Amino acid sequence: MTDSEDEPWIVFDDEPSVGDTITIEAAYFESGSTVTIEFRTENGNNVWHTLNQLVDKDGIVRFEFTIPDEAPLGEGDVYIFDEAGRQATHPLYIFRGADSTCEGNLKATLEKSKLNPGKQTQLNLTGAEPNQKIVLGLINAESNPVDFMLEQNVTDSHQVVIDSRCSASLEVGTLKTTPDGKYTLRGLSADGDELFNIPLTILTGSESSTPTPSPTAGEPTQSSEPNKSTEPTKDATIAPSTPQETPGPLATTGWNSLSAVGLGFAILLAGTLVLINQRNRRQH
Repeated sequence: MTDSEDEPWIVFDDEPSVGDTITIEAAYFESGSTVTIEFRTENGNNVWHTLNQLVDKDGIVRFEFTIPDEAPLGEGDVYIFDEAGRQATHPLYIFRGADSTCEGNLKATLEKSKLNPGKQTQLNLTGAEPNQKIVLGLINAESNPVDFMLEQNVTDSHQVVIDSRCSASLEVGTLKTTPDGKYTLRGLSADGDELFNIPLTILTGSESSTPTPSPTAGEPTQSSEPNKSTEPTKDATIAPSTPQETPGPLATTGWNSLSAVGLGFAILLAGTLVLINQRNRRQH
């Protein structure tokens, strides 16, 4: 443990840019202990990077650190502490660097320019200033604002805060009750200045890339089976509307057989009548 009663301190180049490598040095910590270093955003609200380092025999911590691409730009702090409760902090301001995409020239794009009522699309914002605040609004053809969805939550402010990487991506959607028509997605600065206007069409069924038209009333629908016509062929017969009776036993004998039986019966009857008539004459 260090013999000094001095409070720990930390020092480094406190205004680096993204991609720069800085040397961080801290002193008056317990020798042989392990300290935790936290990189925090302004006011310590968010820790965006954490690492651990070993304290040497003189109570000193020294290491190099490269500012990563995802580091939040602007004001922040580096906070260092050990298990004994000794701690130190130092301000850190990160610049965006020469190759940064933060151009200060806001670009806004929608992935879809046509939406069905109640659907959503992604809004991409790039090239803005870090931490810039933008108020979104959906304007109808009569220049009146209408309600819409922002990250699936309807809010009163509809405010978007650009992140430290000068960009933002979020879901913007319409309500199910939004009428069909032409609209404008408008972005305003915190001072009320117009930053962008993106046309957006709300139309039921508009999101289908290859819409299939519904068949007109009275027109025949197309068969789902290939190479089969729905029209009857010329030699096709129409089935009777009444059921056909099942043939009875007599129908199987044939008309010729039935006629022969009847003729024989008639001859036999005629012969019988002749014999009866001759017998009656003899008696008289």
